Amino acid sequence: MTTDEVMDFLKEKAGESGCPFYYLNDLVRIRELKLTTSAHTVRYFLTEGNIKITAKLRMLGRKQTENGALAFLVIKTLYPDTKKRIFRKGMNKTFLPGRMEKIGEEPFVLLDTAHTRESVKAAVQFFQRVPVEGSRVLIFGCLKGKDAQGMATILAPYFQNIIITTPGYYRESDTEEVFNLFSLVVGLGLGYYVLDGFELGRGRQVAGGVMG
Repeated sequence: MTTDEVMDFLKEKAGESGCPFYYLNDLVRIRELKLTTSAHTVRYFLTEGNIKITAKLRMLGRKQTENGALAFLVIKTLYPDTKKRIFRKGMNKTFLPGRMEKIGEEPFVLLDTAHTRESVKAAVQFFQRVPVEGSRVLIFGCLKGKDAQGMATILAPYFQNIIITTPGYYRESDTEEVFNLFSLVVGLGLGYYVLDGFELGRGRQVAGGVMG
């Protein structure tokens, strides 16, 4: 089904149930003002009532600004008298562990649990924009059955060194297969081939600047 067909279907079902229908893209506009390694400053415009607010999000990346827009719409719809300062405070404190989460400053270390082509594309868009210096190092782990080749094709061009590891031990992961898939994309110049767990210390030594 196309996006328009899905929208028509949802509107029809909402009408049959007597429920109001809200579509985020029609109701909230997003203007990104500033992006740093610590915060994402965004201005939201609510079309109904011509309400606008500027907020500094602790959550990084375009997807998180969209999540913020959804939160803004829900709050203003359900609790229209909510003060803007309360929303700003909430957005500044809110974060999702493992989603564009900064876990180190020197070097800058960013943790993201992207595991599909679309989520990896979103992460790469952030990597392209974030103002950092130094070489980029990717520490990558992938569960068996995931589209490792598709993710490798998207990620590899944006990093100078790539470390293959395991994402944990609760499900099967084939590091040799993932290494070979990345090698097909970038050749054999991978920084390290890690077999035994998440060796972050090694990654810090290689980074000298930024790690993803």
